[in-house]
Amino acid sequence: MNLGCGYDPLPFVFLSNSSDAIFVDVDFPDLIRHKAQIIRETPALAEVVDVNHAETGDEIRSQNYYAVGCDLSDLSKFDAVLRGIAPDLDDIPILFISEVAITYMVLPPRSFTKTSLPKQLMP
Repeated sequence: MNLGCGYDPLPFVFLSNSSDAIFVDVDFPDLIRHKAQIIRETPALAEVVDVNHAETGDEIRSQNYYAVGCDLSDLSKFDAVLRGIAPDLDDIPILFISEVAITYMVLPPRSFTKTSLPKQLMP
């Protein structure tokens, strides 16, 4: 799961070499809308994420790739987005990648509590 993914090409490299996992890009809705448009209009990218079998619109949701729009400072919405992708969220391994996004988040102290994050992050 790539948090604050921007236009990072990582999912396309990853999915070109693996079909056993699901890759999730998360960023602001406007950015994801634009990224989804670029993916749909670029044949090589559309093929990698199997856009022909994806629910499209403002987001992409295919068998192994999700590009979803969500403001990461809204933890309850983020949790709902994740559970929409993986209802068994509490029971699956997840690798979170966030190169820069968290440094820009302005949250009050103690916003990240044991009850506000999936148990994989705070066992």
